[in-house]
Amino acid sequence: MQAGQDVRKRVAKCSVLVEASSGEVCGFYTMSATSIMLSSLPKQFTKGLPRYPTVPSVLIGRLAVATNSQGKNMAKAMIAHAVEVIVKSPIGVFAIVVDAKDDAARAFYQRQGFASIDGHENRLILSVAAAIKAFDLERPLHFWVTSPLSGRVWRVG
Repeated sequence: MQAGQDVRKRVAKCSVLVEASSGEVCGFYTMSATSIMLSSLPKQFTKGLPRYPTVPSVLIGRLAVATNSQGKNMAKAMIAHAVEVIVKSPIGVFAIVVDAKDDAARAFYQRQGFASIDGHENRLILSVAAAIKAFDLERPLHFWVTSPLSGRVWRVG
């Protein structure tokens, strides 16, 4: 599995969504550090930003939902969890970046508030500030997350 290789090489961190009562894996996502050229950002993102050549971002590189868990808002829940992790991080992050693998994935991300980066219709961005509002992080999330690398399990919410 590519995600496992990325974790072992320390180029990404992986979180796994596990159904609490059965222990069944419902999905997973990976995150890694990235940056975005300021000049490639849509205009609505650049207002008020310092004029550094790039802005710090997090890439959700892989996001997958198990077949039997599809249609249950698992992908949205995992993005919300990623936003929560990013917000709690001691590292400054301006935006979340995703690469949509196809038109359906791009449409899903756009429904979550992501916008295409200029010149790259399948690379989308959402500012962390917008993500906090979009995913209403004031309400608790109710699922368990397991890190396959460390084996740590925690309940989000």
